[in-house]
Amino acid sequence: MPLARRSKERLRSLKLEYNMTEHCNYGCNECSHFSPYMRRGESSVESFERDLSALARVLTVYRFRFVGGEPLLNKQLVEHVRLVRESGIADEIQACTNGALLDRTPDEAIAALDTLTISWYPDPRVDQSLIDRTIERCRRLNTKVGVLKIDKFRRMQVVRPFESSRLVQEIFDTCEIAHLWYCQTFYEGRFYLCSRPIFTSRFLGKLDENVEDFRETDGIALHEPNLVDRLEALLHRKEPLGSCRYCLGTVGKEVPWRQLSPSERKHPVRYNDKNDELIDQHKMRRLRIKRHFPLRSMLLMAPESLSGLAARFSRSLSRD
Repeated sequence: MPLARRSKERLRSLKLEYNMTEHCNYGCNECSHFSPYMRRGESSVESFERDLSALARVLTVYRFRFVGGEPLLNKQLVEHVRLVRESGIADEIQACTNGALLDRTPDEAIAALDTLTISWYPDPRVDQSLIDRTIERCRRLNTKVGVLKIDKFRRMQVVRPFESSRLVQEIFDTCEIAHLWYCQTFYEGRFYLCSRPIFTSRFLGKLDENVEDFRETDGIALHEPNLVDRLEALLHRKEPLGSCRYCLGTVGKEVPWRQLSPSERKHPVRYNDKNDELIDQHKMRRLRIKRHFPLRSMLLMAPESLSGLAARFSRSLSRD
């Protein structure tokens, strides 16, 4: 489960994230946040503080993540971090970046974070030298840093909704975004299990698809009564959301990472593939086993993962 109730009035979850910007300096094909197609604009500090205050009264998390778009495009990152720190909602604060703006980011912004995570794509704007400089800089500023090399994305979006309710349920049940990565987020006074409800209808509108506004139907209001009860119900939800009918979750087939052309960003390509043909059936089976049979899924882990798990278990025994 994504959370456990701590008391009558407060819930505990692993992670919470926030889109500092909707747009990005990259144009990644299959971006899960649709950033290449979104308007330019930054998070309002006032709106952020109001929504954060409402959440902090009923929720705490281990990690708060600033995402995007590209969070380093927002010049008020330090102020946002300060508000999270003062709210007491999170044990740790992280920003996730593509790294291209790091040399122009002031020390104050890096030092404000507990962790900086770089998604390193095969793009010439970020090379080994920049990565090395950033690692040394974070060491000097006492900020943890992680680097994830990424050269593939997964297909996520479909234009026409899945007709099979059973398949939508299966995609939801195996969705790592909802059940493993805990990409819970909030936006303009509402809370969501992930960012897809925020952007799906806006993206489909660019393809002249008339769909309901999932921002209203798939989220809960933060400034209405009984927030803790409504939040708990959403976080423990077992049924797919409306926007899930247009999403492949994390079982879409892999595609090579690439930058969209300016024309593709302005006029999204309408793919003609059948929805079922876009599913990575092998990954879906693996996630199904992992979700319902934890012991068996552990046996499918790589040997080095198992040895690391055994070593941690051994150390815990020795401490006892």
